[in-house]
Amino acid sequence: MNKKLFRLMIISNIIISTLIGLLVSTSLRGAPTFAGNLGGGGTTLQITSISPSSVVAGGDGFQMKISGTGFRANSILRVMSLSTGNTEWDGSHITTFVNSNRVLTDVIPLDIGQPTTYSLIIFNPDGSGGGTTSNTVTFVVRAQ
Repeated sequence: MNKKLFRLMIISNIIISTLIGLLVSTSLRGAPTFAGNLGGGGTTLQITSISPSSVVAGGDGFQMKISGTGFRANSILRVMSLSTGNTEWDGSHITTFVNSNRVLTDVIPLDIGQPTTYSLIIFNPDGSGGGTTSNTVTFVVRAQ
């Protein structure tokens, strides 16, 4: 998948999710309103931070902590290299569910062998072929 198509897909998901949120809040007059991507339990699916957010290329593997809201036991980490436009870790690394505010993934040395910038999102599948996509955060692999 090329970089422009991936960015267009992310932007489209954000626009569609925002419109759905607006429609829901309009149809629930007098009830609590919400907008954005719906994650687990009506909570917005959002990545608020990753740790670490950058590493030096060629280092050892490590466990990445992804914090946010709306994570589920079936959440999938999707990663794309912004330098090549290729989807990298899409489902190839197991995402360990801690709770609705944290998931973990193991990053192996091969993932961080060369300097690059990755785009990370969390995807919550809905069981019918669709799902909800979080915001995008970047993970930087720096030159030594």
